[in-house]
Amino acid sequence: MDIENYINNKLLNKSFGMSIDTYHYGYELFSFNGQFKDWFKQTKDTIKYSWKNKYLLSVGQLDWDEYQKYDEKKQSQELKRNILEAIQNLNKLSKKPKDFSINNFKLCIKDILEQYGKERYCAYASPPKLAHVSKRLLGLSRRIKATIK
Repeated sequence: MDIENYINNKLLNKSFGMSIDTYHYGYELFSFNGQFKDWFKQTKDTIKYSWKNKYLLSVGQLDWDEYQKYDEKKQSQELKRNILEAIQNLNKLSKKPKDFSINNFKLCIKDILEQYGKERYCAYASPPKLAHVSKRLLGLSRRIKATIK
């Protein structure tokens, strides 16, 4: 099961308030020293709240030069760290949802990601080959959408 479906299944019947129905986590995976580094500066730590559409969005950035060196388990840990940091950044919003607990949401996502890691990686005797992980990583969506309601 992919991580987005895993998160959504674990969030079924959970509530963090009535102001938000959906959380979007956008991740940008690129070389921090590459030709597009300046272009990605404008989206670093992007956060957004739409009261009309009842969603939150936050963006995290991962350095491909470092990320590609990790085995699958370490990549998952780095993605987890990045997701939690992106959620934490929502506390910087100048206008926050009135009825939504960002901190409770973050704690729940942390627990879900820890459980995902335990279920997924306890079966590996050794990590998969890096080339296989890198190709699979490039095929991932740039956005994880968590349906909260």
